[in-house]
Amino acid sequence: AVPLTSKSSTSAMTPGTTTPGAVTHAPADDAVTETQQPAPAPVEVKEGLARVLIPEGNKVFYNKAQVNNRDLSVAALRCFARTREEEWHAGTSSAAKRASRFAAGDAKNRALEETPDLEEEAALSIGKERMDAVLAAPPPPMSVIEAMAASGLRSIRYAKEVRDVGSIVATELVPTAAESIAENATLSGVSLRPPREDGQPRGALDDPETMTQESKREAFIDVRTADCRLAMLAHNAAFDVVDLDPYGSPAPFLDSAVQAVSDNGLLCVTATDMAVLCGNNAEVCWSKYGSYPIH
Repeated sequence: AVPLTSKSSTSAMTPGTTTPGAVTHAPADDAVTETQQPAPAPVEVKEGLARVLIPEGNKVFYNKAQVNNRDLSVAALRCFARTREEEWHAGTSSAAKRASRFAAGDAKNRALEETPDLEEEAALSIGKERMDAVLAAPPPPMSVIEAMAASGLRSIRYAKEVRDVGSIVATELVPTAAESIAENATLSGVSLRPPREDGQPRGALDDPETMTQESKREAFIDVRTADCRLAMLAHNAAFDVVDLDPYGSPAPFLDSAVQAVSDNGLLCVTATDMAVLCGNNAEVCWSKYGSYPIH
């Protein structure tokens, strides 16, 4: 018997033809790349003297309806600044009393160190002159904290429109929002750095000759990515103005805010919670505010 053998045969292919089912690839030069649509540009909003950029979809929260609230806040700070300055010159505010006593004691002690045989009455007179000079100079710039600053619009308006504001701490939990605050401050021409090398705003204990109206009105914004309650409590000094404008009830933030505001300071609270404050669900109002709505 002759064994049967099989032979593999190949068929000739005509140039330019392809085998059915085969996959062909176009040359790299002929590859078509998908075009990506550029991200929509943020919308620029102008309010008062501030300019802010709002990303698409309001990713950094901006409430247009609150423009009247922000206008009132600016007006309130201006009135507070006038009252604060009057109390400073009269020496009746807590800050004025502390600053004048410190200045008087410091001047008296220096005089006694420089002239050991100086009479006590003369040293007291030198201290009194220093106290009068401090109270005659403008008060130190106001320190402000805006909790939950979002786009930073309110902080920027304070810096641009209230002459007596010196430093503003703007807090946000979301890093994207904090970056937006810094960008908007730069866009509006507000500095993000303290005006003095030691990192502190100009104060009443500076040399009165250097405390001109122009030199002491250098407002800056300190942007912090942090829980506003911790930022209020961890600050090294109380704030002259504490501004709360949460989206909803401000009740969770009131304890920290009251502890953070200085004596004779100003506490600004906005409650966008009318459905609870003036609604029919009295139990919710009681749980949030410890009170019942009045109908």
